Amino acid sequence: MNRAYVIIDVQKDMTERVALTLSSRDGVILVDIIEDKPDIIMVVQAKNRQQLAELTIKAVTSVESFTEGLQLMPARSNINHEAATMILKSKNN
Repeated sequence: MNRAYVIIDVQKDMTERVALTLSSRDGVILVDIIEDKPDIIMVVQAKNRQQLAELTIKAVTSVESFTEGLQLMPARSNINHEAATMILKSKNN
């Protein structure tokens, strides 16, 4: 799965509205309000990089009039969870 972590600075008194809007967007799997700056962290997830880009852009543009800045951090998980579990079990035995 491909993920994008987006850190967003929001205009004063708009944090909850922005978080609610973002949480309703396709592909958004997490929206948390941070207690200090930055204001919000959002996680978008998709099957491929193209879809990830499209979903992230749609989410960000849905709130751009209320944002003061953002930082985008795309990530890709290549972990084979079954293999990792087997390795950990073998190390513990």
